[in-house]
Amino acid sequence: MLFLIPAPEAGLDFYDASPRPPAAREILLDALGIPAAAAEPARAPGESRDSGASATESRLGEFQRRGFFFVSVSECPLPDGAAAQAVARLAPTLAKRIQFSYKPKSVVLLSDALSSLVPLLAQAGQGIRIVPDGAALAWPRAGDRPAEAAFRAACARIADAART
Repeated sequence: MLFLIPAPEAGLDFYDASPRPPAAREILLDALGIPAAAAEPARAPGESRDSGASATESRLGEFQRRGFFFVSVSECPLPDGAAAQAVARLAPTLAKRIQFSYKPKSVVLLSDALSSLVPLLAQAGQGIRIVPDGAALAWPRAGDRPAEAAFRAACARIADAART
């Protein structure tokens, strides 16, 4: 299952395990049932704890082991309001990346700016499903409790569907 956003936030790569404040990545991992405490690797006696990076690396590794992958249409952060134009411009390249590199069974669009990709992905064939229900899922802003709750619930349903 491929999770897709228009562009990364400045200075925040999804797969960067450096310690940082909890944000949408952690909400996604939690909602998909990849808890922080269970993801921490076992340490040998006397081995010191890494500053949280090893636990985050374990969570991200488990994310991929479960068949999830996270990418952005643009590899660079975009100015506010530029996502839809960038998605339109980069859509053909993205479609090829999805078809020939990622080859997912399902795609989760994490922004309304990606809605224009639905017909393109349908035309690409290969039985790619857009989940949930062929629509985009709102990637929550940090601190927006109602949006975080809705996101968690939708991701939990996605995780349940991925297990079946």
